[in-house]
Amino acid sequence: MRKANCLLLLYLALSLAVGCQKPVPPLVSPDANRRDADAGIASLTRVASDLLSKNNRPGSIIVRVNCDRPGLADRRVPADRVSNNSDWKGALTQLLAGERDLSWEESGGLVRVVDKSIDSDFLKVRLKNFRVRSTTGTYGVVNDLWNAPEVLAFIQSHSIQRFQRPSRIWAESSPITIHMMDASVSDILDESAKRFKGIWVYVECKDKEGRRVDFDLVQF
Repeated sequence: MRKANCLLLLYLALSLAVGCQKPVPPLVSPDANRRDADAGIASLTRVASDLLSKNNRPGSIIVRVNCDRPGLADRRVPADRVSNNSDWKGALTQLLAGERDLSWEESGGLVRVVDKSIDSDFLKVRLKNFRVRSTTGTYGVVNDLWNAPEVLAFIQSHSIQRFQRPSRIWAESSPITIHMMDASVSDILDESAKRFKGIWVYVECKDKEGRRVDFDLVQF
């Protein structure tokens, strides 16, 4: 009887622990969004992500950013470009208006926002054999990609630094297995965006300290 009670208490404790897990924070914090709104600017990645998410459009966002922003750096645009237009294509076009190097297109089942000034060599790094079985949503893919031998070798040989990121608590999810051979980083992120129904974001910047990059995969 005592053993049964102990097992019941253990089950309840584990259930509470899972139920209390914090959701994955947004790409840009609410505080940052409020400060931007007050200053008359908006987060390009947040607005573009919201547009694609609300319309169930998996995709990718690749942008150059300023090196002086903490965490997952972002690109700012005038707030008057943010449209409530129900036509997401028109709203996305308006958001990117005036950004000389930015454009968007639909290809391979994804909506892609691309910065033509970005050197995409990092995204072209090819992995011989990538396999992940994630039970923590997109975390498994992101973590395993960062730690892939080919990616680590490229980062070291090109003296690339990663943006500092705040810690996260990842919720459990149904297992998803992704296995790709001779695939680039962008190929793997594309497939992951389709499988998870989400968006991947890649940012980079260059300053006197060198080149910094980051990428993330966000589920709708």
